[in-house]
Amino acid sequence: SFSSVLERRLAASFGAGEVEVINLGVGGALSDEIVHYARQSYVLDPDLLILYFGNNDLADIYRLAGFRAYSAGGVALRFVLARLRVARLLSSLLPDWALGRVDAEGGWLDSEGLSFEESSFLRRVAELNLRSNMERLVRDARRQGVDSLLVLQAQNDDMCGPTNEQDDSFHSGCFQQALRRVAYQVAARTGVPVVDMPQALRSHRGMSPDQGQWEGEIFQPRREGAGHELFYDTCHPTRLGHQLIGEFIAPTAVRVLRLRQ
Repeated sequence: SFSSVLERRLAASFGAGEVEVINLGVGGALSDEIVHYARQSYVLDPDLLILYFGNNDLADIYRLAGFRAYSAGGVALRFVLARLRVARLLSSLLPDWALGRVDAEGGWLDSEGLSFEESSFLRRVAELNLRSNMERLVRDARRQGVDSLLVLQAQNDDMCGPTNEQDDSFHSGCFQQALRRVAYQVAARTGVPVVDMPQALRSHRGMSPDQGQWEGEIFQPRREGAGHELFYDTCHPTRLGHQLIGEFIAPTAVRVLRLRQ
């Protein structure tokens, strides 16, 4: 895995036996859950928290809204209220019937799907939630004396393709522009370093960093090079993919750790 590759690279810089990389990643976890996992990790007295985040947060809210029992606005409202302490307290006190909860047997997929406007609205809600959680993670860690490093989830260019946010295929599960936007917004607000793994893999495969186009204030690199040789599907790495991801995280991790010495 890329965590074991990273451990070997850090050991080469700091000495054998001086470094331990502990993989606390949980498959399919959302950032709301990762906040709690990160807090549990502090008992290990870490020096560096590496946050490898990606598609799940941005895709999950679409899955909820895809059931006819929910509307885009209803999902967004529940999403926001769940983050208010007063709303959570009231929810815990009220009976189920008062909350308008849907019987699990009454939900089914809506064949009509979401409109582009609904999808765009939910994407903005999901981005806001992801950014809020990432900032909370970084600031919580800092209060514990722990440094953080954000790593953008690598993705399969052969499957994700050259999409943009005005293209319906953007909502098929590949969210590179949105993830990059969230990462650099968090970096600007907290000073946390970011490893742009999709671009690192493309550069390794021969794509120049300046190949791409500007979309507003965000430069979107041309998506090509990091394909099925590095990924089994849209985002899960092959053995070679794990090797390269570990290699590309290492230099920034070394730099952050050296600043602590």
